[in-house]
Amino acid sequence: MNASRICLYILLLISIPFCFLQAEDANLLFHHYQVENGLSNNMVTACVQDKDGYIWIGTRDGLNRFDGYNFKGFRQDSDSHSLGSNWISCLACDSTGNLWVGTLSGLYEYIPENESFKHIPFTTNKSITDFKFDKQNNLWLLLDGNLIKYNKATSEFKTFTHHGGQAYTSFCITDNNQIWIGDMQGDISLFDTEQESVKVFNLFDKTPGISPQKIRNVYPSAYSHKLYVAYEHDDIKVLDTQTGVYEDLDIQKVSQLTFLISCLLEKSPDELWIGTDSGLLIYRIDKKSCKRIQPNLQDSQSLSSHYISALYKDERNGIWVGTQQHGINFHSPFQPFKVHYPGDSNNTMVGESVRDICCDTNGNIWIGTEDAGINCFNRETGSFTNYRPIPDGKGLSHTNIRGLAIQDEQLWIGHVIHGIDRMDIKTRKIIKHYPLLKDSTTTKNSTVYCIKVMRNGQIYVGSSDGIYRYNLAKDKFVHLQQFPSYSVRCIYEDEQGRIWTGMFNRSYYFNPYTNTGMYLPYDKLNTQRHNFVNDICQDISGNMWFATHEGVIRYDFQTGESIHYTVKNGMPSNVAYRILPDKQGKLWISTANGLVCMNRKAEITTFTEGQGLLSRQFNENSALSAPDSLFYFGSVKGFIYFNPTRILPKEEKLDVHLNELYIDYDQNKGIILNMSSTSPHKKVTLNHRESTFSINFSALNFSAPNSIQYAYRIGNADMEWTPTYERNTVYFTDMQPGKYLFEVKAANLSHQWSNDITQLEIEILPPWWESIYARLTYTLGIILILFFYLYKWREKTKRTLSYNMRLFEDQKEKELYQAKIDFFINIAHEIRTPLTLIKSPLEKLLLSTDMNDSEKKSLSLMDKNVSRLLALVNQLLDFRKTEVEGYKLNFVRTDIISLLKDQLRCFQELAEEKGKNIHFTSENESIPIFIDREAITKIFTNLLSNAIKYANKEIHIEVVEEGNNLKFIFSNDGKPVPDDMKEKIFEPFYRVSDLENPKLGTGLGLPLARSLAEMHQGSLQLLKEDKQYTTFCLILPKHLPERVSTEEERAENTEKASYTYNKERASILIVEDNADLREFIAEEINLYYNIFTAKNGKEALCILDNTNVHLIISDIMMPEMDGLELLKQIRSMDKYSHIPIILLTAKTTVQSHMEGLKLGADAYIEKPFSTSLLIAQISNLLSNRTNISKFYSSHPAVETEFASSPKDNEFLEKLNQVIIDHLGDQTLDVSKVAELLGITRQSLYRKTKNICDQTPNELINKSRLKKAAELLIKGDMRIYEISEACGFKNQSYFWVAFTKRFGCSPSQYAKERRIDENKET
Repeated sequence: MNASRICLYILLLISIPFCFLQAEDANLLFHHYQVENGLSNNMVTACVQDKDGYIWIGTRDGLNRFDGYNFKGFRQDSDSHSLGSNWISCLACDSTGNLWVGTLSGLYEYIPENESFKHIPFTTNKSITDFKFDKQNNLWLLLDGNLIKYNKATSEFKTFTHHGGQAYTSFCITDNNQIWIGDMQGDISLFDTEQESVKVFNLFDKTPGISPQKIRNVYPSAYSHKLYVAYEHDDIKVLDTQTGVYEDLDIQKVSQLTFLISCLLEKSPDELWIGTDSGLLIYRIDKKSCKRIQPNLQDSQSLSSHYISALYKDERNGIWVGTQQHGINFHSPFQPFKVHYPGDSNNTMVGESVRDICCDTNGNIWIGTEDAGINCFNRETGSFTNYRPIPDGKGLSHTNIRGLAIQDEQLWIGHVIHGIDRMDIKTRKIIKHYPLLKDSTTTKNSTVYCIKVMRNGQIYVGSSDGIYRYNLAKDKFVHLQQFPSYSVRCIYEDEQGRIWTGMFNRSYYFNPYTNTGMYLPYDKLNTQRHNFVNDICQDISGNMWFATHEGVIRYDFQTGESIHYTVKNGMPSNVAYRILPDKQGKLWISTANGLVCMNRKAEITTFTEGQGLLSRQFNENSALSAPDSLFYFGSVKGFIYFNPTRILPKEEKLDVHLNELYIDYDQNKGIILNMSSTSPHKKVTLNHRESTFSINFSALNFSAPNSIQYAYRIGNADMEWTPTYERNTVYFTDMQPGKYLFEVKAANLSHQWSNDITQLEIEILPPWWESIYARLTYTLGIILILFFYLYKWREKTKRTLSYNMRLFEDQKEKELYQAKIDFFINIAHEIRTPLTLIKSPLEKLLLSTDMNDSEKKSLSLMDKNVSRLLALVNQLLDFRKTEVEGYKLNFVRTDIISLLKDQLRCFQELAEEKGKNIHFTSENESIPIFIDREAITKIFTNLLSNAIKYANKEIHIEVVEEGNNLKFIFSNDGKPVPDDMKEKIFEPFYRVSDLENPKLGTGLGLPLARSLAEMHQGSLQLLKEDKQYTTFCLILPKHLPERVSTEEERAENTEKASYTYNKERASILIVEDNADLREFIAEEINLYYNIFTAKNGKEALCILDNTNVHLIISDIMMPEMDGLELLKQIRSMDKYSHIPIILLTAKTTVQSHMEGLKLGADAYIEKPFSTSLLIAQISNLLSNRTNISKFYSSHPAVETEFASSPKDNEFLEKLNQVIIDHLGDQTLDVSKVAELLGITRQSLYRKTKNICDQTPNELINKSRLKKAAELLIKGDMRIYEISEACGFKNQSYFWVAFTKRFGCSPSQYAKERRIDENKET
């Protein structure tokens, strides 16, 4: 007994590696091509891919060209341009991609233009063993055991024999153009092409007891400088071509097999494929492990033969495996599906027809079959365990499984008429069997169709008699009367908790919260009366989907609308079984004719055997969306699983190749095309008897050729594309004479059409009876048309030239105007700073009393003209903003009558000075509207200034309301402007020169005023009706939005820039409504400081609530909350009042400066400004604050009233008083101080840190130590009494803290201070 157990255990250990190999190999799939598929012979000798992408396969009976659909054979015949032998020994392509063929009777070059072969004379009747091309496109070949170099250009060849008289057996050319040769003795040699000498490497010096064997294959690595040397009856050695060091792979020892090596292929840097007479070996170089792939007669997608004769990797990484007896196998790099099906191994699944799939908490997959019970699939080991009925009655009730469900560690198993089993997953034993009886009178179990575990843990069963639910208290299944007693094929719980059931011809949904239900009848599902609802699901948009026997239906529960998808819409079958929605919104639908992926645009992609499916026939109720995001679908031949996000192939270029054009669809009467989209343009000429033809083409995609879709058009570019779907041949019948452009393109599995279009020009000649006279007439007519066209072309050219000249002149005029504007703007920027430097000293001098009247008058005159120049500069800059940079309006509700009166009062004194009368009339005393106050003030100022300047005596200003508009009429009795100048005066820099006594002006006031009016959606015009008065009319709308979205504000919606942040640096808050200026300042300052930005005062306050800011830079004019209001609020708030503030503004008046400084601004900088000046100002403010904080920190006895503002002093006094009042309280901490001050703990920390660079705890300890120092000097109390009186919890901590603070112990401090006081007295 013990011996049998030991033997069983040993067998189990031996079988583990084999099982693992089988589990891994189960997914290594091959597609077979043999004689039945068009291959000329099943004995494959060689394989290669040419420059066009065709696969060429050499056999012992002919050469084959494969395009993914069809094989075209080339054999020896009587034609001198055919192959000399049908036995193909080797294939290769030269450096240009042209094919060369080695046969038993010589070497041939393939000529693609006419599909012929050119014989190389010196190889006549010679068996070509191997040949290759070097970097210079020289041909090297093995012939009769010798190495031969052949020059294609000169047709000269040279023979190199073995230095020891042996025969060469194999050779290779590496990427660096080295030639390595192997011989019969097992030596590997490096051939020096210049010296024509060889350097021999002994690969057996490490194993002197082993005799060398014949080298069968020399293979260079494509990923390194290594060389693989395969020996016929030994093993493979790897030689480092740089160092000369080699190593043994010991493949026979690893695999424990003896085999004959025929070919090698390096699939990847870590994986070597080895073709042998005992199957395909896959050697993992990194793991030094080997697995063997062998044919499996029960597996149609396994290797077709154990004898591997050729290996080749194409340009898309597909692997071609040639065999000795069973054709060629193709392994696609596109393997989206993992497949499992019954096999002859003990470690494969049992049963074919999969009926349900579920996943337990350990990640094991449970597969219920209709013919073999249950399989448990362990994903980690790849092993299967089968469970079925056993004789003692303790196993499953039956092998026909119809439903599975997992609840915790319990597996519920439904049968046809045998009730439900419950299995304990841990012990893998059946715990109990449950009957499924509709009522007490029923004796036959209902047939189970599905089992569903709801989100609340309840278990529902769909059966032939309706719905059952598991009653935990009674431990039985109870028939639910709330549902109809019809056959239920599926159960679904939607996001709202409704329970849907699929029945015959209809669906029923039940709301367990309201205990109500309703039918969704067949007419709502838009189907016929003979239909089954197989599955129900809900997509991410809330739509309900139904898989039925008559297609897939999408139902909008809100609108009641439904859409039906059948074969007419691209479905492969009307019978749909299961629907699984993925996270990207796509639906995966199993059908009776393939697997469907439907995207959110309802575009359908169908997967079949060509993409790796086991079978197109899936099964009912057989799908699973696993927790690890994998999808499982069961079929009638096993099951598949895949990741839906990785299922579609990568985007790839699909270049369609035209193969041949067949006359009358006869493949014996073909015209060779051999062209693609990158080929030279080609034309085919046919006579009128050849107007019926077909064109064969291919995208040369071998992974899934049947999934490539094609579309073509013939005629011209305006023609619609005609889809051929997967068909790669188009047919044309009785085409009319003429020239045609045939175009074809391809789309991949993702429905992405390639941009590469292959074109072929086809000309069908007319019949001979079309006379020469008719052709001459046509020619003459064409000539006349050409002359007419030439005449029209010349006329059109003249018009075009004239038009372009006008455009050129206009452009030059605009450039001149722009240059003029730029010049004045640059001058304005340059003179503004000097003017400011002149004006400031002048103002100081004018305030001085130490000067006489004459001097004061001169200085006043200077001040007046400096102010005038500054006003001119500001006006020019404002005009520039409206013209180029974008003048931003800030709309506020304003009494415009009051604003106008204010301006009148400002000009009243000037008017009286010049003896002119101003008359103002308005229908209303007050008219509030939304305007930009500053812009309208500029308009009023310009109009009033012009009126006073040019009026003789009288000036009239009238405000009139007309509908939704306000009219402001400014009239003066000066000389009217001539009619031809009434629009020119609104042009920049234009001034009327022929008026009497012309006044000085800039020529910018009126253009600026008009631009600002138009920005308010209004207008400014000079009226022509009045001949005696010069009258300007300003029209403004009364109803403007409170806020107008400008280009700058729209820029705010773009993604904010990210700035460098370093917690060691100070943080600056920039408050500026102009996005460009805000970004500019931020980028400049971010080099030195951390940056936060806000576009108005309100947003800045929000940032302050959540961010520790050390300094604020703010504009003054901003929407919602301007800079002055922000300054006022910050200075009034204890938690922010300590923060330094710099104001930036374009306002240049002294009043605006004074207003900002009075409110507590620390600095005031005018726009435009130097960033260097701004950074210097920031540095000064922050360094001053830091220096003060450091001074306080280094002088413990100094009083705390050192803050930079009265508000900060007030706060520190209040803080100091709170600490002193509670000094003896040992529980006094930051939270308590913050509570006593009425602020948050975070605000207290931030404020004390910013004012004095100390934390609240440090301030508390300082106050306690300061008080202790005072008490020590008085000498009235002992040290422990002082420690308790100052709030220290223990004397040792007090002693340490005091020593650290004052540099000496408390007793020493008291002694030294008393001595000092005695000396002073």
